[in-house]
Amino acid sequence: KAEEEKPAAAAAAATSSYIDTHVTPFVAQLSSSSTNHFSAFDIVCCDMNTADKTLVKLMAMLNDKKLMRRPGGVVFLTLKNTFKGGPTSGGWKKSKAETMRKLTELLGLAFTWEVQLFANTTRETTFIGVTGPDHQVSSSE
Repeated sequence: KAEEEKPAAAAAAATSSYIDTHVTPFVAQLSSSSTNHFSAFDIVCCDMNTADKTLVKLMAMLNDKKLMRRPGGVVFLTLKNTFKGGPTSGGWKKSKAETMRKLTELLGLAFTWEVQLFANTTRETTFIGVTGPDHQVSSSE
């Protein structure tokens, strides 16, 4: 069992390192640049091979910097099943539901859908949401 967890732990560490090295500075630059005319993303699409909690962390960064258009910003996020036992795994169902709840609350999504796209494998699903009126929730909640 410990051997099976090593690749997942290594992938999580690499993803975290990438976020810290590339994504965090990019988001900070977007939110602080007084020279560009960027205000907020209309659409955010993420199909990253990462655990749900990392996806929530990324979206919290955008939310904290007020980088999502309100109302009417759209998110397309692929949730990945990192649990053993396939798509019917109890852990996956619980994690997926909790992640969708957190994202809905965090981003103030007025409408949400879970869809199985043709490109999705049986170990992933696509979560789509549309932001509602101005709404700010601290990512620490």
